Amino acid sequence: MTIELTQQNYQKEVIESNLPTVIKFYDSHCDVCKLLTPILERVSKYYEGKANFANCNRLESSEIARKYGVIVASQIVVAYKDKKLGIFPGAMISAGGAHNAAKEESVKQKIDKCLETLVATK
Repeated sequence: MTIELTQQNYQKEVIESNLPTVIKFYDSHCDVCKLLTPILERVSKYYEGKANFANCNRLESSEIARKYGVIVASQIVVAYKDKKLGIFPGAMISAGGAHNAAKEESVKQKIDKCLETLVATK
C-alpha cells in the first residue's frame, strides 16, 4: 500500500517507522510521475514487510523535498528514519521502450542498492 506523505504524517510514516521508506516525489502536472505510479505500485508488493512506499507532492510538502535534496519532480528517495539512503531519477525508469518487467527490475535493483547501504550501517 502506498501512502500520501505530507508534513502532517511525515514524522509517523518515515521517522518513527521501523522500515525504510521509498518516496516518489511528484508534481501534479508531471507526466513522468504518472507513468511511474503503476510501476512503483507493482514493485511495492515485492517489498511488502521490508519497505514502505509513499508519494509526496514536491511543491505541497517542500520541506520534505528540501530535506532530501529533491529539486525536481520524478525523483525517488529511499530513506530510513531521517537518513537518505539513496536517490535516483524516475525519468530514467519510465523513459524508453523497455517492457514493464524490465522497468520494474531496474527499480528493484536501485532500491536494493540503497537498502544495502542500510544493512552496511547497522
